[in-house]
Amino acid sequence: MTSRFKTIGHGQAVAMGSIPQLPFEDFAAQAAAIVAGGGHVVQFFAFPHGAGVRLMAVLRDDGLLAAVCDAPEAYPALTPRCPAFHLFEREIAEQYGIRPEGHPWLKMVRYHPNRRGVADVFGNDYTADIPGRYPYYAVTGDEIHEVAVGPVHAGVIEPGALPEPVVRVLGGRHSVRINTMVVDVIEHYGTWGEVGFSPVVGDVADELERFMFANVYLGQATVAERDKAARLLHLLFEFYLANPAELAGPFGRPAAGGLALTQLAPGDLARAAADYVAGMTDRFAIEQFEQYFVPSPVSIQ
Repeated sequence: MTSRFKTIGHGQAVAMGSIPQLPFEDFAAQAAAIVAGGGHVVQFFAFPHGAGVRLMAVLRDDGLLAAVCDAPEAYPALTPRCPAFHLFEREIAEQYGIRPEGHPWLKMVRYHPNRRGVADVFGNDYTADIPGRYPYYAVTGDEIHEVAVGPVHAGVIEPGALPEPVVRVLGGRHSVRINTMVVDVIEHYGTWGEVGFSPVVGDVADELERFMFANVYLGQATVAERDKAARLLHLLFEFYLANPAELAGPFGRPAAGGLALTQLAPGDLARAAADYVAGMTDRFAIEQFEQYFVPSPVSIQ
């Protein structure tokens, strides 16, 4: 297939009017063919043009390739043929209400009404709290249950103490908040090519961080335990320096690339002990402390 996409050289500026306007069917077929032939999707987006909307694709092989077309209200999705279009098509659907029919996972990228004021592709009510109709993965079954964890479960803060914007944007449950932030980082990277939160999620994540430092990490209940935790870590570190064979752990594998721990230089042994303690979970560190420092009760017959 002969491509009518315009070739643009590295660092070259071109007039918008010089980019070919194609019928949608030719635009879609040629874009799919370029990507199938080893090209890459640089950008695929919609923009207002007169009373309507246009689509532009910017692709790359040895150089940049660009073309535009008038956007239909709905069109056969490119994603089933070229998965690299998936996030771009979702963003166009969210921003302009243009439906990519047959998209395998059509869900919003952010959470806002479209710019044209037409029917929402996702059926969302944007006066309602996030996450709207977001299709979270879920596991169900008689054996599945959700366990409360974190500072509420530990009694450090009261249920409902989180700031209202945090609950509204990130979610009311710990698992939902984690999922919201992880998905946001992934999709922000896919859209902008940088690792981080979107502005909306980033703002409430900062608010959550400030709340957690003030009420949990530096709160009165936590500070009361800090000195005990520090003493526990120091004792474990000193124990492993004096007993390097215990660093092998429950699987019996020697550390430091197989070199016998008793043959390590003092500085290397200290580094190995510090790394071993640093990698412990809270529960495992307490178990190790109890094993080495807390006497077991002896039953005298």
